[in-house]
Parts: sequence; C-alpha cells; structure tokens
Amino acid sequence: MNVIGLCGGSGSGKSVVSSFFASHGIPVFDCDAAYHALVSAPTPCVAELAEAFGQKILLPSGALDRAKLAQIVFAPGAKDKLELLDRITHTYVKAAFDSWCRDREQENCQAVVLDAPLLFEAGMDRICSITVAVVCPREIRIRRITERDGIDARSAEKRMDAQRSDEELRRLCDYTVVNAGTMEEINIQLADILHQIIERGILK
Repeated sequence: MNVIGLCGGSGSGKSVVSSFFASHGIPVFDCDAAYHALVSAPTPCVAELAEAFGQKILLPSGALDRAKLAQIVFAPGAKDKLELLDRITHTYVKAAFDSWCRDREQENCQAVVLDAPLLFEAGMDRICSITVAVVCPREIRIRRITERDGIDARSAEKRMDAQRSDEELRRLCDYTVVNAGTMEEINIQLADILHQIIERGILK
C-alpha cells in the first residue's frame, strides 16, 4: 500500500488538500486529530508528557492542558522542550498510524494519505511513496491561525517560526500546492497532481 505524505505549516490549509484526496476515495489519516485524541483523556501519552513537563500541564480531568503546554514549548529559547514534546508524541502518533494502516490493508486500499504537519521531523517521510507540501503566504496563515485558535498574531508567528519554512518544504517534497487563491485554482493544481500520481502507478 502506497503512502502519500501531506505536510505544511500551521494555517497553510492542509485540510482543503486532504479533503480533495478523500473525495477521490483515498483514506486520510490526520495526525493532528490523532494527537488530540491521544491527549484528550488520561492516556499513556499524557502520563509521559506529565512526567517530562510536570503535573501543571494537566487538566483536573487528567487530560492535557494544551494551552499550558504550548506556553512552555513555544517560549523563547525553549527549542529543546519543543523537540522533547515532538519525540514523545510522535511515538504514539506513529503507533496509531500503523494500526490504522493495517485496517486499510485489510480493506485492500491502494493508497492512503498521511496528513502530518511534522512529516519530516517525525521521520515519517521515509515511509511515503510521494510527498506533497501545502504552502501559503505568511499573512494569510497568521490570519487563519488567529481566527481558528483564538490567539494573537505574535503567538501565531511564534508557532509558525518553530516549523519548517515554505521554501524548505518546497525543496523537500515531490509536489507543492499553493493554497492562496480560489477553490477553483486550488482544485486545478490538485487535479494535475492526482493525474501525475496515477501516471506513476501509485493509484490506478
């Protein structure tokens, strides 16, 4: 089974691209959704995070207080803490993806999409047949993040600056989608990529 890796920085609009693939019958594994499920209740993942960052990151329910953890890992000079967070969570997300893939193989799927914002940081690009980057102008990303997450522009910029740049993602990936225009313009790009994927034999 082929894996199509999909990545892009916060606010780039990966959901538009993953929805396109899903509409063409390609199952999508959303790493962000998997992470949220892993930390929304007392789980082994949350327990390991609490051990690493302290009990202060927990809600009374035992779930992760994501806002408090974000204050720690996105603070100035906290790169080592962000890397620790990634090391812990990537292990659990990878395990969830492996389990999900086994189910898709039982369904005889030809290919799946791995929607992973930190595809390369997690080393999951190594299991992908092809990779697709979603990029978008910085000012649009900031607006999307602030509206979506209810944070200020400076906090949005800190989050973006902790991720790979669009230029680097363009260089690393096989294909790039620029998500800054109309849906028609985006769909034209995606249709062309889908055609090339089929030509490469990743889909039939």
